[in-house]
Amino acid sequence: KTLIFSAWLMVPRMLSSLISYEVERRTVGNAASVDLQEKDARKYFHTKKERRHPIPQLVFSQKKAEDGESANNMSNFALLFPSTTLASSFDPKDALLHRRSLDEVREQVVARLRRAIDEAQLQNYSTSRGEPERWYWAAPLLLDRHTGFVELSDWLFSDSLRDDSWYFDDENKDGSSKAKHFAEFAQCFREPMDAKLGPIPGDLAEVLADMAIASPAVVALRTVSQQFQSSFYDRTLFAFDMAHEFLTLFNKPESIASIRLTTEQATYWRRVLQYCVDGCLQSVLDEFVHVLKPDCPSIWELYDRLIDSMNLGTASIKVDDLNSFLSEKRRNMRCHYAVDLGNQRIETEDGKKRIKGIRQNFNSPFRPFVLATTSIGQEGLDFHTYCRKIVHWNLPSNPIDLEQREGRINRFKGLVIRQQIAAKYRDHITEESLGDGDVWDALFDAAEKNERLGTGKCELIPFWHVEADRF
Repeated sequence: KTLIFSAWLMVPRMLSSLISYEVERRTVGNAASVDLQEKDARKYFHTKKERRHPIPQLVFSQKKAEDGESANNMSNFALLFPSTTLASSFDPKDALLHRRSLDEVREQVVARLRRAIDEAQLQNYSTSRGEPERWYWAAPLLLDRHTGFVELSDWLFSDSLRDDSWYFDDENKDGSSKAKHFAEFAQCFREPMDAKLGPIPGDLAEVLADMAIASPAVVALRTVSQQFQSSFYDRTLFAFDMAHEFLTLFNKPESIASIRLTTEQATYWRRVLQYCVDGCLQSVLDEFVHVLKPDCPSIWELYDRLIDSMNLGTASIKVDDLNSFLSEKRRNMRCHYAVDLGNQRIETEDGKKRIKGIRQNFNSPFRPFVLATTSIGQEGLDFHTYCRKIVHWNLPSNPIDLEQREGRINRFKGLVIRQQIAAKYRDHITEESLGDGDVWDALFDAAEKNERLGTGKCELIPFWHVEADRF
């Protein structure tokens, strides 16, 4: 990420709006990101009655059936359901220790899942009149049904789940489309023969392998299981709600366009899954949790912090062009990829909340990726977690202010420190040094052993400073 400082109040507003506009132009405005089914032309400025395009893809709609309306988007559960079987079929630490490539990991996981499919005798639930596509969301559920029936049954049919999960918010209680989708998902667990499952697809094991590697729900389950000794109910709820938040992220117009531009043609949920595999979502989440864990000692403190960091709302800046200036009707330009800090009204609750949200989101692997600020951001605020680049739009009047600016990213376990340690010491990790612990803890232990212990150097090394081989 990039941090931009300016002494002029208008610069952060100008940069955040124009950079975000350019990102939209290259993604949403790119003709290659337009789906063939889109009828309305895309445009940047639209009225309040018009919808922005592309519209959300991971929705929960219903379709007419003989017995009324039925769920039409059950495939969302391929990204939403935290399958214990899929989570245990892939061990990221083992892949790291043995230096396995993605193709080698896939091959290993596919073999394990084919055995699991045979052992669970999933072919017994196939019907000639069913839909093969339904297997992609049903198979993980039925695999878990085979190995952990009681715990999963208690979770699926728990009355507490409807009150605890953000999936069932006030607008999606009993009778809503989302509730009907979940009811059909749970009914598949109870009566698999009624799930209208067709012949097993030939690529089922391969798709399940990608889900095991990078489905948001499975990744979250694997991470929280590594970090906390929690109950089945808590860790499954944690992963389910985290995946639900990822669905919100992947439903944003900029996200949809970016995913379409970087993945091969397929249904959208399959493209999202491929995007998560290519971006190594497991590594992203593991690193972020390592950064947050000292300030989030409990599973739900970590959950709240993660949720707060993922979906910063899009802000608007009012601008004028010739026509709007003459008509006194100003236009709104969206700020999302880049945002400004310093123009919010800090005396209001909304202003304070916005500033806190910007700081938390910038200190995460999620958007915004550019933060433009005035002197308000140069003292007392840390932006080092995912940023190592500073741009001085203009130089401050004294060297102390310059040092204050630079100090925003030169902090404890900052991004530049983690990058250097990962590059220098990834080959130092062994099965013995890693054990059951965290990969990042093992990396910092190796760095401390090689760079500080026995050398007489201060304890700032390697957490604040590492001798660089590159960068």
